[in-house]
Amino acid sequence: MNLPQQYSENMRALLGGEFEAFLASMEKPHCRALRENPMRPAGSAFAGKPVPWYEGAYYIEEESLAGSSIQHFAGAFYLQEPSAMTAAAVLNVQKNERVLDLCAAPGGKATQLASRAGALVANEIEPKRAKILLGNIERMGAWNAAVTNETPQRLADALPET
Repeated sequence: MNLPQQYSENMRALLGGEFEAFLASMEKPHCRALRENPMRPAGSAFAGKPVPWYEGAYYIEEESLAGSSIQHFAGAFYLQEPSAMTAAAVLNVQKNERVLDLCAAPGGKATQLASRAGALVANEIEPKRAKILLGNIERMGAWNAAVTNETPQRLADALPET
């Protein structure tokens, strides 16, 4: 893989002896997974081996047609790179908590957080991406989420307690 020189140098300094394994991982095909939507439980014929660190997430085959299935369009699951699920899992949001996702598009982590939070403000500063975010929030049935299209400063002024 041809990476920019400065990026390679920075990553080598950061990773040390693990840098070569990092480079090798970049050559492997990426994993695909689906994360079941607890707000719209339906199960899925596409689900494969469980993602070990996230309950309700399953690896899917690279050639899977899950993204064009009726279950996907109905919001029964969200297609997401498994590693992207870790942020919301580590955050461990509780049902009574309010969450602000400042850079929420396209909505994978936002819908994941909405299924756990009391209330979610999902913000995206870029208008076109905010529309995609809104579509995914609606598709996944995240009734407790509000989508905004604001600058961080305006949100900080409007939501000083968060």
